[in-house]
Amino acid sequence: METANHVQNVAEYDLYTNISFEGKNDEEIKSCLLDYLDSCMANISPFLVDYIWQRDSFHLTPVIPVAPDSLPRLHGVTDFGDNIDDEWFLVFLLYQLTAAMPELVASVHDSDGEFLLIEAAYHLPKWMEPETSINRVFIYNGELHIIPKPGSPAELAFLPAGVPSISHAVEVVRKHSQKTLAKPSIREAVRARVNEFPAKVQSNFHHTHCLMPAKLAAILKHQPGLISPAVEAFYQRDPIDLKACRIMKRFAPENLVTSQVKFTRCLYAQLVQQPFQPDRRSGWKLPSPTSSKFKSADLGMKLAHGFEILCSRCHGNRKDADPPDIITSEPEDLATGARWEKFLQSLTEKGFFRGELEGSKLYNKLIKSAKQFYASIVTGNEQTSQSWLGEPGHQIMKLLETVHCDITQLKNEEKNLPKPDSDRWMELDLEELDDMIAKAAGKAPRSAAVSNKSKAARGQKSGGQTDEMDFDPGKVTESLKSFVDAVSGLKGAEFPAGGGGMEDVAFNPEEFEQAMRNILALDFRAPNTADDSDSDSDLMRDKDYQSGDDTDDDDEYHDAESGGSGDGGCHGDDEGIRELMEQMDRELARTEVGKSFEREGQAKDDLATHPTMEQPNHENGMDTHGPSHSTTGRDNHQELRDDGEEEDDEYRPVEVDVNLLKNILESYSSQQGLAGPASNILYSMGVHVPMNADDGDR
Repeated sequence: METANHVQNVAEYDLYTNISFEGKNDEEIKSCLLDYLDSCMANISPFLVDYIWQRDSFHLTPVIPVAPDSLPRLHGVTDFGDNIDDEWFLVFLLYQLTAAMPELVASVHDSDGEFLLIEAAYHLPKWMEPETSINRVFIYNGELHIIPKPGSPAELAFLPAGVPSISHAVEVVRKHSQKTLAKPSIREAVRARVNEFPAKVQSNFHHTHCLMPAKLAAILKHQPGLISPAVEAFYQRDPIDLKACRIMKRFAPENLVTSQVKFTRCLYAQLVQQPFQPDRRSGWKLPSPTSSKFKSADLGMKLAHGFEILCSRCHGNRKDADPPDIITSEPEDLATGARWEKFLQSLTEKGFFRGELEGSKLYNKLIKSAKQFYASIVTGNEQTSQSWLGEPGHQIMKLLETVHCDITQLKNEEKNLPKPDSDRWMELDLEELDDMIAKAAGKAPRSAAVSNKSKAARGQKSGGQTDEMDFDPGKVTESLKSFVDAVSGLKGAEFPAGGGGMEDVAFNPEEFEQAMRNILALDFRAPNTADDSDSDSDLMRDKDYQSGDDTDDDDEYHDAESGGSGDGGCHGDDEGIRELMEQMDRELARTEVGKSFEREGQAKDDLATHPTMEQPNHENGMDTHGPSHSTTGRDNHQELRDDGEEEDDEYRPVEVDVNLLKNILESYSSQQGLAGPASNILYSMGVHVPMNADDGDR
């Protein structure tokens, strides 16, 4: 299960340079790519130093291709786990890199394919499908580029018609960037997610208090990034891991202190939402759930178990062997040489040290973070060959030996801890969820509903009246009619497009041949026969409908079809069908099914209340457009039916709109606030039905 989850949540990305590698050997190519790697990491290091990743971090490795149609590149793979924000932070970093280094062309995809296109699905041209978008989506100069299909023979010279090779695609993006630049609506949809960063990085942090062993607090203060593997180890624990936690060898509940810990919101939610009762042999005892210290004690206990699991896995994988050299080496040992000096110079030019003097407290903190980050870059290739959860265990074992734990200082700091962050963001009501869905679908959020959500939740009259004033019953019937009249294909119902030339063309070879015969006078029949006019008009109607043009010619066509002048062949058939349908309606009107429909002329003061034959209502049954609906009136109507006289005077056509509205509202009400066909159809059309006041009172 864990392996499958890892495969599903992996993002891959590549960076292509504009350097010509012809005539260079593999060592020269690798050296050139490493220089670019240092420049890239120096550009984005201010965003990465303090970032807490869910699983894997952003890292690049040089790749020397073997295939002739591939290119040397910097390649990266990041497992973002359950935190989708990590994936979009990767996209933000690629946007930053390509904007700062215009010679770079980037591509990114995950297990779902081109997830950037998924974000802009409402704005894509119809030809873009998963199989037609291969090697066509790139990030260049800080913008999204999509290689279009050639629209003319001239464009075939530089735009690929089929699946392009990666070398050809990168060349097209560089040389014809104006042609490949995605249209504004697509770029804006993707930019809406990308522009949330870097501000979202800080808002995604959650600071809270944890009661934990003093040495664990010291380790987290020295290396805060270890919080991710610890939470992940606890979250993905198995019976073997719990067996190692029966006796807490390294993180027993001794010398407990309260310390502030920085989580991401995803990590915090994973830790809080998993109920866990420690083994009695571990020594951990939690206070009462009603105690004010329960949350901090519960979080600290879970973190201690996560760190214990990491150490046990490390010990099991070691088999009494020494840890790898890259783990025992300190970051200061790796931060040497010309490569480190170049990296440090780039950080200084980017303003990473914030103008601090060398030797100051903040400068020392920043240089320490920079060295740790640089060490992770240098050892990135070696670390990827090891198990992801085994490596942090070695780091923890090393820190247990080297980090100094001053219990007195931690106790003093405990008295002046800042207030923990509120976890109100974990609570989500229905209105906020609707707004999130509407935002994801590119629609405006229901701000009015959110502002009145407290009144609506209590079913207060004022809130209900506001919703009822905003609710237009006519919009329901109009929306459903437009849905029924829409074009339907193998992939579902499609509304007529608004033009743009991207729609499929409806082509009927027989009708086309007949039209050409008429034009070229190859057919000696009268050119204005019913068959020809029908064929020509049908062909034009299909063309106009699919193009989405509401022209005057289209209106004239429908006017002629509904009774205008001209040949009456098709019109006569329609009249015959209408007469037949009306006769069937008259027959069905005598049955119980026919009596259940609302008909023209009936009282419609309240759609939910209708007088029946067994319960006469003389006051409400009066109708200015027809006879009374009382029992006497129905008996007289029945006698007239038996005599076969004056039946046409009593017949009333079915009120289609009223029945449609009545049935859809009854279906919506029967859902009792849950998801169902009525709500799905109405919400997809942008129709929001107000709360039933009677249900709110209950």
